[in-house]
Amino acid sequence: MLFREWRSARLSWVDAGNYFQSIPGRPTDWWSFAVFAEDRGRTPDRESVLSFFDSRMHLVSALARRIADAPGSLDYPYWVKTDLTVDEVVTVHETRSSTFEDWLESVARLSADGVDAGRCPWQVHVFPGVPDPDEAGATVTVAAIQASHAMLVGSSARGLLEALFGEADRPLEVDGLAPPADTTHPVAATLHGILRLVIWPVLALVGLVRANLEARRHPQDPLPGMLGSDSAPDGSVPQTSRRVIRILRPDLSALAGRSWTVTALGLTAVSLAMERYYRERGQALPSEYAAVPVALGESAAGLGVNRVAGGLVPLHVEIPEPAQRAATIADSLARERARVDSSGSIDAMHRTGATPYPVYRRVARALAHALASGTVPGVATALSSVNCGADVRWTVPWGHLKFIAGVQALVPRVDFMHTFARAGDAFAVTVMAPARDDAHPDRDIDRYVELLDEGFAEVSAAVSRAGK
Repeated sequence: MLFREWRSARLSWVDAGNYFQSIPGRPTDWWSFAVFAEDRGRTPDRESVLSFFDSRMHLVSALARRIADAPGSLDYPYWVKTDLTVDEVVTVHETRSSTFEDWLESVARLSADGVDAGRCPWQVHVFPGVPDPDEAGATVTVAAIQASHAMLVGSSARGLLEALFGEADRPLEVDGLAPPADTTHPVAATLHGILRLVIWPVLALVGLVRANLEARRHPQDPLPGMLGSDSAPDGSVPQTSRRVIRILRPDLSALAGRSWTVTALGLTAVSLAMERYYRERGQALPSEYAAVPVALGESAAGLGVNRVAGGLVPLHVEIPEPAQRAATIADSLARERARVDSSGSIDAMHRTGATPYPVYRRVARALAHALASGTVPGVATALSSVNCGADVRWTVPWGHLKFIAGVQALVPRVDFMHTFARAGDAFAVTVMAPARDDAHPDRDIDRYVELLDEGFAEVSAAVSRAGK
């Protein structure tokens, strides 16, 4: 019974990868920012904030857990139950920001440190009295939710935000999150890890022969971006661990009812901004591709919480006209989603899960270091999106929701990481980048955001004229 409980509580290899790859200076945590107006100037005190969140803790009991490592990391880590108290999860910060951008600097400093998933894999940082980005003299309260990617991904954002701020008392359920064990199981984890190490070479050899035969019967084209890519920058230059964050909220009302997705249209605006940003600096794009997470279907159920895979979508900078570029990017995005979500790709992912944890850790970390150093060709930019739907009624006792935003993990060697977030009629784009350093003294996120805002306006106008 104890062995069965431990086995059910193990993280999938995908979730475990997001756990152990989150290291100091390069955490992979997911952040979501819920911005609430402080109606009639009511800035809550610490006791009011904690009292509100304490009243919601019973709705997020699914997150009352922590990660336990197997002895010697011989097997995959697993979930263990833990107490969930408001004092351990919620931190109320004293706001000293004079502008909303000052507050963003505070969050950028926080985002450089990952959560301690061995203690509590999620945290809520509450900032009352932040200057309102829209109205001079007004203030907002921002709830910044930081969560380990082993526990939550962007697709879980709506459920967590609904549980914390929604009108209906609906408990949070996270699809793919394994049930936690009641206690640690070091003996079961150790024995199982040793056994897998012993028998895995035989299973791997059989799988290799089968894969080789299958490849001969059904040859496949190479993945985009892996061949013929420009050489990566010199890998000897370390990247800064400091970050900068900006939020813009473009008007997408002209795009209502269009046939293309917000992701495709937004990626077109990113493509225009990236092209112009580097051209102003007399530089070429670092790569022709953008990294876009692809949500996988039901056949990926065994992958745990992170049922996503990385897609590589061309930016199509060779197409000058914005509407035509948007149409081409939309087609490329659809093809890449179909390829990544194909049975062959998902079968390969399932086979990876049979790898013993020590082997998987070693290979995955080697690949992560290669990406970070530039040994493996990278991407020009990365984009993810969170859609909380059109019918959003989230509140706190002292105010109403203005908008949500968020940031995802910073992809190695990517200058600008984008996250789209929609809640009701509000749409926000968060841009995160490494801070300026000696290797990139001219990196200017504010200029890039200006170009991105212009790109959204240009795409909206062009698509409206084209009537797509």
